[in-house]
Amino acid sequence: MPMTRRLLLGGSAAAAALAALPLTDGIDWVAVARAAEAGGFGYGVASGDPLADRVIIWTRVTPLVGGRPALPGSGLGDPLPVRWEVFADAALTCLVASGNVTATAASDHTVKVDVPGLQPYTAYYYRFTARGETSPVGRMRTAPDEAGKMHALRFGQVSCSSYTSGYFQAYRAMADRDDLDFVLHLGDYIYEYANDSGPFGSGERAAEPAHETISLADYRLRYATHRADADCRRCHQRHPFIAIFDDHETANNAWSDGAENHNPGEGSYADRKRAGYQAYAEWLPVRITNADPHRGTQFFRRFTFGSLADLSVIETRQNRSEQVGGKYAFVLVGDPATDATINDPGRQIMELEQMRWLKGGLTTARTWHLIGNQVMVSPLAWPGQYLGAPQGTILSNTDAWDGYRAQQQELLSHMAAQPKSNGDTVVLTGDIHSSWVENLVGDPAAQVRAARAAAAQVQAAPGTTPTGPAAGRRSGEITGAGDQGTAIPRGVHQRLVVQPGTPASARALTPAGVEFVCPSITSDGLYEFARQAVQSPTLSLAAVTAAEPVLRVLNPSLQYFNGVGHGYILIDVTPQRVQADYYYTPTPSETDPDPRRRRDAAVTYASSWQTLAGSRVATEARGPVGARRDQPYAAPCQPQSTPTAPGTQTPPSPGAPSTNGTPPKESVGGLASTGSHH
Repeated sequence: MPMTRRLLLGGSAAAAALAALPLTDGIDWVAVARAAEAGGFGYGVASGDPLADRVIIWTRVTPLVGGRPALPGSGLGDPLPVRWEVFADAALTCLVASGNVTATAASDHTVKVDVPGLQPYTAYYYRFTARGETSPVGRMRTAPDEAGKMHALRFGQVSCSSYTSGYFQAYRAMADRDDLDFVLHLGDYIYEYANDSGPFGSGERAAEPAHETISLADYRLRYATHRADADCRRCHQRHPFIAIFDDHETANNAWSDGAENHNPGEGSYADRKRAGYQAYAEWLPVRITNADPHRGTQFFRRFTFGSLADLSVIETRQNRSEQVGGKYAFVLVGDPATDATINDPGRQIMELEQMRWLKGGLTTARTWHLIGNQVMVSPLAWPGQYLGAPQGTILSNTDAWDGYRAQQQELLSHMAAQPKSNGDTVVLTGDIHSSWVENLVGDPAAQVRAARAAAAQVQAAPGTTPTGPAAGRRSGEITGAGDQGTAIPRGVHQRLVVQPGTPASARALTPAGVEFVCPSITSDGLYEFARQAVQSPTLSLAAVTAAEPVLRVLNPSLQYFNGVGHGYILIDVTPQRVQADYYYTPTPSETDPDPRRRRDAAVTYASSWQTLAGSRVATEARGPVGARRDQPYAAPCQPQSTPTAPGTQTPPSPGAPSTNGTPPKESVGGLASTGSHH
């Protein structure tokens, strides 16, 4: 098959390894060859879903077939016995748990072990051995969930890590920290696009496979590409992850029976969805128990941190209704037919069982209820002019909760109705490739009415003429909103100004909580979209700066906005407040127009926001958080006991019986939790 010179020049050793590798179905293995070349554990180790007494540990073992590595997605390689060990100390002198599992082609030779019997809020170290080799040593900690005690809680919040868009500086920055309990990844861990497809498919690095991911082999290889990245691998090695997928782990703007980016000729969407979910469950250290009422496979789950907080991680793709608005999911608010559809109580962003579970969790008495969420919960109005619609109109993105107004109202009114004794809710969101702080209110429809009333104040800047695919139209559906159906209107480069008038207000509305929205790690945001239109970094920055007062007049609950930086949020939780510290890549300039493409670009502190207990609103904080108020315990070293019989782990393929209780047709990956404790 043809290879580009750029891909082959990864080093003579990698090229030599490539020459010996099997090529199947036209797949180019170059990007992941280096990881396989590094030995049996070239994709590193990871931990995830920490509870008080257990944590999942993960690795991928590369088998040899005829002396050559069988790479991810190949389906090649015999079963491999793998030993896992957990230690109380970094020097690995005190073994506290161990066992044996089996890596098979059915799970892409990944293994996940749910290690039980651990102590709460305690640091541990772990490793694997197979093929006569030993893995890197991973560091993990159990949840700060100890009866009768309230500990510190601090974690990183990230989303949207497009491999082709740049380097993972945010992963590197978090890996360098020693104060995180875990990393919360809110979706779009991978992107499905081909390397030559649009803003998320062309850029700094080439992903594998080069074509769009559709099959199980494709998705497995795309995850392997990410885990071959040194910064991603090191972040997983040093911190547990709590992760949930969004749409791009299958296809853009996914819903229950299809997706914007699933097209004729690409086969059954049900098969594609099943493949995407299976690869996700194989390559991410997530726990799947199917313990609560649900539909399909239960990916939503809850973590508790004593009386301080809980974290409900929700899933909003598997069972959602199709988005309103056609291919690009933007609509003009005020069109009667469109409004009737997005307000239809029969439409859902999550199944009813999950909504009941989520609301039920908010009634438990804790200081803070955190929700790990994919797309924005808060109503968000964009000026119609951004897509060429007339002055006085506003746009909604119906891929967000704005497209499912009945459930949006149900959740926010429930949050607002909770007595102060039940605590306050903070929603943690990704998806939109930009940073936002929003005050949530119990009547989101009133926010939308306020935005429509204020829309007349937004006008084109003097000497400019609005342009766009829907210019002059007042119908509900917007066509040609932009490539890839992004959550950002493609006309953000247009200069709009706010004329004097009576500003919209949400002061009289009942507070429901706060939403902290993180920037993307690398995926294109407002600045990149503006730059695609105007080219100049200076003009693009000016366009994003000009957008802020426009967004504020339409969205009076908006407290903070940044459409330029990429990075992460540091979330710190105390009994008095939840604080969000925003960390970004450098501001672009004419000499450094895209810092994402500099591997050594530093991610630095930018801004802090907080919500005080009992207030249910956000205010600016004075500066970044300081040192943790306490540290995890050192694990006690206990005498080794006689090992039990080894357990095995062979995650089922779709349709086979599951080792973790998943119904056969939804089997997406099993766990092993057998072994010995010492």
